Amino acid sequence: MKGENPMRVLPVSLGRSFNGLWFGTGAANLGDGMALFVLPLLALAVDASAGGVAAVAAALTLAWPVFGLHAGWIVDRVDRRALLSTVNAVRGLILGGVTAAYVADVLSLPLILVAAVLLGVAETLVDTALTSTIPLVVEPAGRSRANARIEATINVTNQLAGPPLAGLLAGATLALATGASAALYVLAIGGLLVMRLHRPQPAASPATPPAGRGRSELVAGFRFLWRQPVVRTLTLFTAAMNVVWAVAVSLLVVYAVEPGPLGLTAAQYGLLLTGMAVGGLIASVLVEPLRRWVGTTRLMVADAVGTVLFVAPVAFDAGVWVVAAGAVVAGAGSSI
Repeated sequence: MKGENPMRVLPVSLGRSFNGLWFGTGAANLGDGMALFVLPLLALAVDASAGGVAAVAAALTLAWPVFGLHAGWIVDRVDRRALLSTVNAVRGLILGGVTAAYVADVLSLPLILVAAVLLGVAETLVDTALTSTIPLVVEPAGRSRANARIEATINVTNQLAGPPLAGLLAGATLALATGASAALYVLAIGGLLVMRLHRPQPAASPATPPAGRGRSELVAGFRFLWRQPVVRTLTLFTAAMNVVWAVAVSLLVVYAVEPGPLGLTAAQYGLLLTGMAVGGLIASVLVEPLRRWVGTTRLMVADAVGTVLFVAPVAFDAGVWVVAAGAVVAGAGSSI
């Protein structure tokens, strides 16, 4: 047709392999959102102290600073489909074991901590593999659309749908929430098995022992980061902000859920966390206009303010609506 761009890319299907990855990502991240929500509640159920509950939350994220750098090196050298399927199967077994222990009334804080650490390690592998698998299943013209679908699916399932769904199930029994999370991890494997990798994956160099090469690559990565002023500053800034964020998230469940001061049920606590995700999604739509209007630096300051507003209501013993408003603002700041 006259005047039409002949190079325009039509919105065709991204293919069966991507659809399998997409389905597996959605199912696994819904399981993630439920598991991250319910494990601290399990700690409360076994009469853990506030420090014990915080330790569970910390154990879920400890793998990133300890193991995250190694995860990238591992993912680069194994079959992605096999890795994603195996890790999801292991996560299903872990949550299935936690469910069985809770039903048998033998669940303890040490067992929950072990499960949290293993789930954290699994998350580093899955999240790292996911971003590097999309180019193996989608042609270059469709990758932006594929990434957008994956990111939107992660946000909706992990942050929006996961906590309230887990809260509703936990209102009946915590075992139902953990069991459903385990089932979702297993369900994700079905989508991943449909996936076919259309492009060759890089292999490890046979001339260098894997352990030695891994260490040298990590050292080189640290040196590169430290020599880049902008990247170094951003890394230190986000690390400092995440310390505050992690402390707040770790202890929020103790403050919010009965017998804490807010006296919320598990379902109400799930809705509170969903408010944080809503703030993040709204901000993700507005971030580009805001960046053009006020600049990147001011938006980074807004993120810091958002984190303070997440912590301050709890610090000053505020009511539930003030805490909820702070969570929405904090979620927006984090997304920005």
